[in-house]
Amino acid sequence: VESEFNVWYLDDAALGDTPERVLEDVGTLIDGLGAIGLEVNSAKCELTILDDAAPVETELLFRAVLPNVRVVPKDNCSLLGAPLSDAGIPIEILRKKENLDLMISRLQVVDNHQAFVLLRNAFSIPKMQYILRASPAYKYEVELGCFDESIRSAVTSVTNVEITGDSWVQASLPVGFGGLGCRRAGDIALPAFVSSMNSVSDLVEAILSNINLADTRELADAVELWKRGQAGLPVPVHESSQKEWDTPRAHSLMESLLARSDQVGRARLLSAARKETGVWLNAIPIPSLGTQLAPEVLRVAIALRVGARVCEAHSCRCGSGMDVRGLHGLSCRYSSGRHPRHAAMNDVVKRALQRAGLPSVLEPPGLDRGDGRRPDGITVFPYKNGKSLVWDCTCVDTFAETHLNDSAVEAGSAAGAAEYRKRQKYSALGDDYIFEPIAIETTGVYGSTTSLIMRSIGRRLVESTNDPRESAWFQQRMALAIQRGNAFSILSAAKERF
Repeated sequence: VESEFNVWYLDDAALGDTPERVLEDVGTLIDGLGAIGLEVNSAKCELTILDDAAPVETELLFRAVLPNVRVVPKDNCSLLGAPLSDAGIPIEILRKKENLDLMISRLQVVDNHQAFVLLRNAFSIPKMQYILRASPAYKYEVELGCFDESIRSAVTSVTNVEITGDSWVQASLPVGFGGLGCRRAGDIALPAFVSSMNSVSDLVEAILSNINLADTRELADAVELWKRGQAGLPVPVHESSQKEWDTPRAHSLMESLLARSDQVGRARLLSAARKETGVWLNAIPIPSLGTQLAPEVLRVAIALRVGARVCEAHSCRCGSGMDVRGLHGLSCRYSSGRHPRHAAMNDVVKRALQRAGLPSVLEPPGLDRGDGRRPDGITVFPYKNGKSLVWDCTCVDTFAETHLNDSAVEAGSAAGAAEYRKRQKYSALGDDYIFEPIAIETTGVYGSTTSLIMRSIGRRLVESTNDPRESAWFQQRMALAIQRGNAFSILSAAKERF
C-alpha cells in the first residue's frame, strides 16, 4: 500500500491520498486479501472526497471496485468514531445525545440502583469520553449543554431526586470532591482534549513526521483557554494526565459551593469530600450479596449527599418540625433507624473479623465497663500484642445541633468527639484488652482512630483472602449499612406521624 496516509487498527484501515493512488491501493488490498481467503465487504466501506474537482467521476471510479461503498459528506467524516472536521463535532455530540436518550428510556425497566450505576459508569460520559479526547469538542458549548441536560434528567429520573441548581453542580463533581461522579461533558471537554493531544504527540509524529502537535495552534489555544479559566494556574507537571488538567476546575466548583452555603451546607459538603463517604457509590448492586439499595434508600442517600429535597416539610412525632432536607429524622430521640443501624454496623465488623480468621462474640457476657454496660464485641483470640480486640460502634449525626458548628468547620469532628467519649467510658478495659471505638457519622465520615482500625481490619482481610478488593468491600458494606439506617430513620418518622 503506497498511500501517504495509511493507518490500521486491527482489521479497520484508513487510506488517504490522491484518488488514483487510493484506488490503486484498494485494488491491491482486494487482490492480496483474496489470495489468502479474505474478502473486503464493500457495504462497510466509506468514501469521503475531501477536495476534488470531479467528485461524481471519482465516486463512479470507486464504485467500480467497491459497488456498495457508502459516500460520507466531508462534514460527517469520522475515523473510528472521531469526527475529522470541526463541522462534524456538533453532529457527533448530538448523535451521542440521541443514543443516551434511548438508553435512558430502557433504564426504566431496571432496578433503580442498578440503573444509576449503569448510567454513571457506562452510558453517559464513558460513551462521550472518546469524542472529547479525539476532537476539540469544548468549542461547542450549546451541544455539550444539551448532552449534560440529558444526563441531569436521567439522574433525576433514575434516583427520583430533583437535582437542579447547586445540587446538580455537586452531583457532577468527582466522588472525591463530594459529588456523585456523574460528570458533565462541558466540564471535562477541555481537560480531555488537552491531555489527549499531549499524550499522543509522539505517536502522531511517528505516523506523520511533518506534524508536531506540541507546536500546533489548536493545542496552544486550548491551553490558553484553560489558563484563563483557572486564573493563570501553571500547566500541570504531567501534561498527559486528564485528572491533573481537570482537578483545578473541580476544586474551583467545590470552593464556590462552599462559599454560598449555610452551616448545614458546609457540614454536608466538607463531609462529602472525605474519601470514605463516597465508597458506597462504588458498590456493585447485587441483591444476593446485600449490596443493592432499595429505591427509597437510594433516593434518600442521593438527596442527603447533594442537599436536594428529601420530603415535604412536616411535623415529627416528637413535635419538632422536619424541613424539606429531612435532617431532623437522623437525630430525633424517637428515631426508629438508630438501633437497626447499630446492629448492622456490628454485624459488618463481626463478619469481617470472622473472614479474617478472628472469630468474635457480640455483647460478650461478663465483660462490662463497671456499670453493667457491655461493649459491642470482642475477638475470641488475640488481635495484637497478645490481647483481644474489644470494639464499640456508634453512629453520630453530623447535623445535630450539638455537632453542627464543629462539623461546618472540620469534617469528622462529631465522630472524633464520639471516639473520645467511648474511650473515657471504657477506660477500665484498656489494661487487659485493645479497645477501639468505631465512630462513624451519618454522612459516612470516620473518626481519626476509626480510620485506623477500619484499615487494620481491611489489611487482615486482604492477607487472609489474598484478594486486594476485600478491604474496599468491607468499607462499602459499612457505608451501605449507614445509608440504610439514615433512610429508615427519615422514612419511619413520617410513617409514625401519618
